[in-house]
Amino acid sequence: MNIPPEHLAHLVYLIQLGTLSSRLAKDLLLAMHETGNDPETLMEERSIKKMGGDEELAPIVKEIIEKNPKAVEDFRKGKESSLQFLVGQGMARTKGQADPERLRALFREELTK
Repeated sequence: MNIPPEHLAHLVYLIQLGTLSSRLAKDLLLAMHETGNDPETLMEERSIKKMGGDEELAPIVKEIIEKNPKAVEDFRKGKESSLQFLVGQGMARTKGQADPERLRALFREELTK
């Protein structure tokens, strides 16, 4: 199915507002192609929203840190790629609904205490 230009523009607008992460936008774009629906309609139907609040993300960050001691140790030794690994774990755990920049900041804050 074709995506109407106004739906595509609406998707871009939601990304610019910060309502959607790039991962969620990709999922919505595919759903828009399949259904022809507007992105906000699909977000409501599928309960899609970006997680960004620290109260939601902080427990996830702590859990991932506890489960990945090697990555934590590597990060503390200066290996920046370990931080990206931890952020990736957070994105997987939240099914792409977290803001990766906020996750990165929370991991960095927690790991440098």
